[in-house]
Amino acid sequence: PTPVVSPDTGEPRPRVAIILVTYHAGNRLDRFYDSIAGLRYPRDRHTLIVVDNSPDESAARWFAARAPDVRVITPGENTGYAGGNAIGMREALAMGVDYVAILTQDTLPDPAWLHELLAVAAEHPRAALIQPKILRRDEQGGVVVNSWGNDLHFLGVGVSGGDGRPDLP
Repeated sequence: PTPVVSPDTGEPRPRVAIILVTYHAGNRLDRFYDSIAGLRYPRDRHTLIVVDNSPDESAARWFAARAPDVRVITPGENTGYAGGNAIGMREALAMGVDYVAILTQDTLPDPAWLHELLAVAAEHPRAALIQPKILRRDEQGGVVVNSWGNDLHFLGVGVSGGDGRPDLP
């Protein structure tokens, strides 16, 4: 098949699966899904795969009612965050996607997030993992860095790089 290409560069646009593992997602799904629906990346080139770890399958019901085209997997037990992501990634790779992106139910990605992440991936084709800068609100309500990548302490402990620092362009 002919690859879908960017009208700006003529480069192929990769297919991406966004994995979301939920557990009692509740009221977070409305905002999360709105942010995914607002991505500035062709809708036919990304897909959302949800792994609903909740015993009540509340996320599965939410997506069935509001976004039935979303692929929802209900493992029947709480597989944990890592186990749920492994289930979602196996599904994504079986679909033949080029990339897998992992988000959490409290994430609200910027509309340009996926486009920018894929641009970095194209610049670094040997990279196995790419993480965007993640922001959060501090105690006063200001925007600060949550992580710009993980640092490894000499004792082997991982820490969020940049945590609490001001957000700079």
